[in-house]
Amino acid sequence: MHRVIICLLAILSCSGALFSQLPEHFPVLTGEDLPGASFSPNRIFAGTALYGYINGGADLYLEYGFNSAVVSEINYRGGNYKTTIYKMDDQEAAFGIFSVSRYKCISTPVIPDYTCQTRYHLQICRGQYYISIINAIGSEEDMDASLEIGKVITGKIEGSEIDFAEFLPGTSKEELQESGFLVRGRLGIVNGLPDLEDYFKGIKGYTAVIIPHDDKMLVSVKFINPDAYRQFAALHNWDIEEITEAGLVSKSGERVKKISENRILIASEY
Repeated sequence: MHRVIICLLAILSCSGALFSQLPEHFPVLTGEDLPGASFSPNRIFAGTALYGYINGGADLYLEYGFNSAVVSEINYRGGNYKTTIYKMDDQEAAFGIFSVSRYKCISTPVIPDYTCQTRYHLQICRGQYYISIINAIGSEEDMDASLEIGKVITGKIEGSEIDFAEFLPGTSKEELQESGFLVRGRLGIVNGLPDLEDYFKGIKGYTAVIIPHDDKMLVSVKFINPDAYRQFAALHNWDIEEITEAGLVSKSGERVKKISENRILIASEY
């Protein structure tokens, strides 16, 4: 009996998904949402239990701020679709994961808020959720079915679209969707913009939205507190008192402008 109890405790501690309950208001699908579809049992991962699902990639999600994820296999219209819905801590975190995960999009379907579709993969950012729908065949039928599944999922998510105007005034949603990155630490930078790893070396407690252009790069940084702001300025040998709304030109050529308290905009030419 003693050994049985020990084994049960080991199972409980190792599998965060095994006995987890579906988070409240999570936008998962049922047969009523998708008539004719069949679903595998949901696998649910919360907090650090995400290592049990994507051991090598969980650190990235946790860096941004991860809440929970629900994984399901959906058989629909003759195809199989692995659907993973990640709930992040906030909208910025969800867009951040989307921004460093999208790759060679064939199209950006009109599903709120941000999308990227290839033959095998549909990625969506909506509110606090990052949604991944993968198929094995990559046919037109699979792409259409993925879109249908994605539309039903996003239809279950309430809330307004994230507003990036405070980060980059005048930047369009299309530009953010196609080339914008949001990072909160080293792993986000390594996955999205590895050339900038040294630019934020050793800095913690920030959110940066970055848009690379052909001839320049825009970097908008929000710091969690004045200490993080001072550390970043010291890293680049900037006099923090000279960073004003009028801006300054650094010795290396960056134009640095204060947007608001603990928030700056940097324009650097290549």
